[in-house]
Amino acid sequence: MSKKLWINMQTDAEVDERREKFWSGNSETGPFWGTEIKRLKDNPEKRLALAIENLPMPGAFMHAATAIRAMIKDNKKNNLPYADKVKNLYHLAVIHSLGYPLLERIPGKLVANQPYNYKEIGYAELDLIGNHDVKMFIELWGQPDTHSTLYEKHKKKWKFYEDKIHKEEEELEAKSDKMWKKIASKLNEEQKKIYLDHLSSMLSKIISGGISNSKLDEILRNENPSQTEPKGYYVYGHYDVQDNFFYIGKGTKKRAWSKERQSYWLDYVNNKLNDKYFVKIFIDNLTSEDAEQFETALMGKYSKNLINWVNWHIKDNYENAEKRGRLRAENRRLIEKSKKMEYYNLDLAIENYKQAIENISEYAFLQTIDESNYHGKLIAEENAKHGFSGETDALVRLASCLIKKGRISEAAEYTKTYFDKYKRDLSKPSAQKIRKRVEKALEKSTKNKK
Repeated sequence: MSKKLWINMQTDAEVDERREKFWSGNSETGPFWGTEIKRLKDNPEKRLALAIENLPMPGAFMHAATAIRAMIKDNKKNNLPYADKVKNLYHLAVIHSLGYPLLERIPGKLVANQPYNYKEIGYAELDLIGNHDVKMFIELWGQPDTHSTLYEKHKKKWKFYEDKIHKEEEELEAKSDKMWKKIASKLNEEQKKIYLDHLSSMLSKIISGGISNSKLDEILRNENPSQTEPKGYYVYGHYDVQDNFFYIGKGTKKRAWSKERQSYWLDYVNNKLNDKYFVKIFIDNLTSEDAEQFETALMGKYSKNLINWVNWHIKDNYENAEKRGRLRAENRRLIEKSKKMEYYNLDLAIENYKQAIENISEYAFLQTIDESNYHGKLIAEENAKHGFSGETDALVRLASCLIKKGRISEAAEYTKTYFDKYKRDLSKPSAQKIRKRVEKALEKSTKNKK
């Protein structure tokens, strides 16, 4: 018996059962269906079918849209009708605009059957839609009257589900608080400290792959791996003339001696150590999984001095990291929304791009890694040397729109100001292209004035 798809579900009970099965790991396809769909990239029909099976997962919407676009492209190439497929793409994007977590809590049939029309919903607020899609919509249906989402159009209908989600979140939070208070009520202050220390120790062991420093030292004392030809997977370290380890890694064959490394490693070795460093093989003849476990444990042992880009033991400024991620995501949404806006309100799109460029400074300079360790210091030094990055495509779109409006000198001024502030972006190909485009527009404008 085939499972019932979310898009065909009509009752809350069906949706709740599906959700419970999925998050408990008992769903028929499992949470890693994405591995299979990647194999179907050259078969859009099967890719679409598998994506629909896994709606309303965010990735399923993305894959479904990609599959429909491929089918539209094939039909265009073969001079076949494609308007019905464009309509399917638009319908998918409208459903997606209900947003999470509502999508996974509401029966798909109820969502899909809500009335709407292109003139009211438009395209600017539909996150699943790209610029090429917008061109097709305008070509087939013209410009809409307004821009909105399925959530906004039928907001009152979703209130029951929003209240339900809010209530569940409150109950879960209250349950967690109650559990902690129950534990805390039975402990004195010293016991509370021991309990919290125990939790911290458990977390540390999880991060370190379950290997404590004492256990690690004991294991390594009994190892005598070849320092020139290690076997299988092994874990190695790079250390300086003061015997300080600055890098821990895992690999096979000659990986430990390879200089094909990321820029921060090369900068550190070349500029800080004058290319003077040594290699130590800690342990060899391992499986890939065991090597990864020992690598993580050794990172914990030497974490303070390591420059490894990925190191779970590094002390991060999580508040700044969260803030940076949140503000950048919001700004990216503004930029993407403005790209669609260019089709119906170029002046407003220009103002939005200006705002987006102004918003960058709110998160681009936030320090997210503690500078008390080598890694943090290296990043700070690299930023001082190469500058910071912004959002190049905001500048590219702004300059392009200003040129289109004939405001060439304004485009040149914004371009110069942007790259003075975000110097690291100068190395990007898109930066070189927009600078050349602005220069060419200035030259043409100067000639026309003469």
